[in-house]
Amino acid sequence: MVLNSCERKDEEKRLIKVIKIIESQIKELEEKLNVKQQRVEERRREVIKSLGKSVFDEAQQIQIMYAEEQDSKVNLKVLKRFRKLVLSPYFARIDFRESERVNTFQIYIGISSLIDPETDELLIYDWRAPVSSLFYDYGLGEAAYNSPEGEVRGEVLLKRQFKIADQEIQYMFDTDLKIDDEILQKTLSENATGRMKQIVNSIQREQNRIIRDDRSKLLLVSGPAGSGKTTIALHRAAYLLYKYRDTLGADNILIFSPNQIFSDYISDVLPELGEDNMMQVTFQEYAERYLMGDKKIEDINEQIDYFLSAEKEKKEYKIRVSGTELKSSKDFIELLKKYVDQLNRREDFDDIIYRDRVVILGDELKELWDRYNYLPYKRRLLKLKMRIYYLLRTVRKERYSEVKERLSSDPERMFTSKNELVRETVSVIRDEFKPLRKKIQEDLSFDLYDLYLKLFENKDLIESLMGDEMKFNDEWEGICELTSSAVLQNRILQEDLLPLLFLKKELTGKRALIEGIEYVFIDEAQDYSLLHYEIIKEIFPDCHFTILGDVNQSIHPYMGLGGFEELYSIFGIENRKIIPLKKSYRSTEEITSFADALLNEGSIRDGGEVIRKSLEKPLIVKTEKELMQEAVVSGIKELKGKGISSAAIICKTEAESIHLFNQLKERIDIKLLTAGGKEFRSGTVILPAYLAKGLEFDAVVIYMNEKNRYDHQNELNLLYTVCTRALHYLRIYYAGSLGSHVEKIDEELYIKGQY
Repeated sequence: MVLNSCERKDEEKRLIKVIKIIESQIKELEEKLNVKQQRVEERRREVIKSLGKSVFDEAQQIQIMYAEEQDSKVNLKVLKRFRKLVLSPYFARIDFRESERVNTFQIYIGISSLIDPETDELLIYDWRAPVSSLFYDYGLGEAAYNSPEGEVRGEVLLKRQFKIADQEIQYMFDTDLKIDDEILQKTLSENATGRMKQIVNSIQREQNRIIRDDRSKLLLVSGPAGSGKTTIALHRAAYLLYKYRDTLGADNILIFSPNQIFSDYISDVLPELGEDNMMQVTFQEYAERYLMGDKKIEDINEQIDYFLSAEKEKKEYKIRVSGTELKSSKDFIELLKKYVDQLNRREDFDDIIYRDRVVILGDELKELWDRYNYLPYKRRLLKLKMRIYYLLRTVRKERYSEVKERLSSDPERMFTSKNELVRETVSVIRDEFKPLRKKIQEDLSFDLYDLYLKLFENKDLIESLMGDEMKFNDEWEGICELTSSAVLQNRILQEDLLPLLFLKKELTGKRALIEGIEYVFIDEAQDYSLLHYEIIKEIFPDCHFTILGDVNQSIHPYMGLGGFEELYSIFGIENRKIIPLKKSYRSTEEITSFADALLNEGSIRDGGEVIRKSLEKPLIVKTEKELMQEAVVSGIKELKGKGISSAAIICKTEAESIHLFNQLKERIDIKLLTAGGKEFRSGTVILPAYLAKGLEFDAVVIYMNEKNRYDHQNELNLLYTVCTRALHYLRIYYAGSLGSHVEKIDEELYIKGQY
C-alpha cells in the first residue's frame, strides 16, 4: 500500500532526525579518535624513552600503549559502522503491540542499532535483535518472538518497508506480505555488479529460521541452486557474532570455502554488516599445512580438470577413476580404521641385543607398548626408542672402557696422544653400534608415507584388512602401481591426500592447526567425501557445525556426498537438524526450468518455487567451428546492450579457458579466472566450469565445442551447476553436436538460434 503525503512527511522528518544524530555521533567519534591517536603517538615516544631503563617502566608503557591502540580499534570499528548507517539508516518498520498491553511500539530495523544519546530511546534496532525477527517471520496479525526472558506474543499492526539511499527515501510502502513482494522483486531484478552483498532487507522466513538457530550442534541445510545457502551462512555468522558478542569473535569462526576466488567473492558481506571477516580457508590449504613436507600435492581443481579433459578410454584414466572412487568410499574409511587399530595392536618386537648381550627383550618392549596405549602411535614409538637408548647408555659406557683399555695397551699406539686415543675409541664404538642403531630406526621410526605405501605394496596386509563386502576391483593392481610411483616421486595425488591426512591425524595425534574454533561452516557440502567429514570432525571435535549444499550441484565427477543422512554416522550428534530450502531466488523461472530438465525432472524440482520474475528463455546457438569465437563476441556485445553488468563465459577446462581468453582479449574487455587465482574479478570473465560454483552473473555463456560437450554421465551435475549461475540470461554456443544431456531437453524450454 502506497503511503499518503502526511505519512511520507512524517517518515522523512524522522529520517532527518536520525541522520542528524548519526552525524553527531560520527563527529564525536572522529574527535575521540584524533585525541586517542595523539595519545598513542605520545605513548610510543614514552616507550622509546624508557628503552634501556627499568624493565618494569618499559613493560608498563608498552601495556598502556597496547590498551589505547585496542580502544582506538574498537572506536574505529564503530565509526565505520556509523558511516554506513548514515547513508541508509534502516529498511523496515514494525508497529507491534504486546498482548495485554495498550502501548504500541514502533520498531525501525537497520543493519545496526542506534540509541538517542539524550533520551536513551532505541531509534534503530539491529536486524539481529530478537524483536526484529517479527519483520522476517510475520505479516499483519498475531505474532511472537523469543526474547531473553521468554516468548513475547502480540500483534503486528503495521509493516512498512523502505528503500533509503544517500540519506533519502527512494520509495516506501506498507504491506501485509512477508517479503515475497515488491522490495524482494526489486532486489532480485538488480544486476550482479561484483562481490556478494548482504541481504538483511530481504531475508525470508525459511532463511531467518536457519540464521537464528542457536540450539543445533549440527545444522544441515540443503537447497537448490540460488536458494541463498552461502548468504544464509554469512548472515548466520553475523548473527552469532551479535548474540554472543561477549564471548565469541570472528577468529572463533571458520568457513571451509571451495576455492580462493570464492573466498574473495564473499569477502564483503560481513564487513557490510559491521563485523570482521571470519577465517576462511580451503580444505586444500588446510591439508597442505597439516601434512607439511616437501612433496608436491595435486590440487583438487587439477584433479577435476584432469577428469574433464583426459581421454576416457585410456588405461590411466580408468585407474585414476577407480582409485578416486575407492579411496573416498565408506569401505576405505573402515579399512584405514582397521589399519590404524592393527598398527596400535603391534605384537612383533625383536630382542635388542648388542654383542651377545640382551639390552631389552622383545616381550618387555611389548609390555611397554601396551602400557603407553594412551599415546598415539608415533609417540609410543618414540617412548620405546627413548627407553632403549637409555638402557644402551650403560652398555656403551662399559664397552667404551673395554675398547679404550684395549687400544691403550696396543704397543703400536704407544706414542698416540690421549685425544687421538679418545677419537679412535669413539670411532670404534660408533661403528659397532651402527647396525644396531639402524635396526632400531627401522623397527621403531615413524614414516607416514612408508606406512601408507604398505597398503598398496603388501597384498597379504590389504587382504587381512578387507571386510567381506570389500573386494579387489579390476583396476587394483594399477591403483597400487600408480600410488606407489607417485609417492616415490615425491608427488601426492589428490585421491591420496585424504587417506594420508587421516593416517597422520590418527597416528600422530596432531592437533588442529587453528586453535579456538567454536563454529565451523562448510559450504558446497556436496563436494566433500565422507572421509573429508571424518577428518574435519576429528580435527574440530567440540565445534558447532553448519553444513550447506545441494547434491545436484556436485562438480566432482567421482567424489562427493550422496546425501546429508550419510553424515549422521560420522558426527554422531543428537542435537542435529536438517532444514530443506525450496525457493530459488537467483535464476528466472525459464532458466531454472531448463536446468532442472537436465536432471530429468522437467519442471521446478522437489516442489520448489522460483521467486525471480520471468524474462526470456535460454538461447542455444548453433554455429560452425570456425565461427564460434565470433559468435560469442557478438553474443556478449548483444548482452551488454541489454544493460547487464556481469557476464561469464564458461569453458569446460582451464586449458580451454586460457586458449579462448587469448583469442578474445583483444576483441572484448574480458578477464581470466583460473584455479591459481585469488581474486574475484567483476565485469566479463572467462573461467573453467568447476570454478563457477557459488558464483552468480547477470548472464552466462556456455562455450561448448566438439571436444567439451559434457557428454559423460558424471558431468551432468557440473553442467547443471554451470547453467544455474545465470540470473537473467543463459546462452549456449556450440558447434557440431549439442551433447546428449542438452539434446534430451524439451525444445519448448529454450530458443534455437543460428550464427
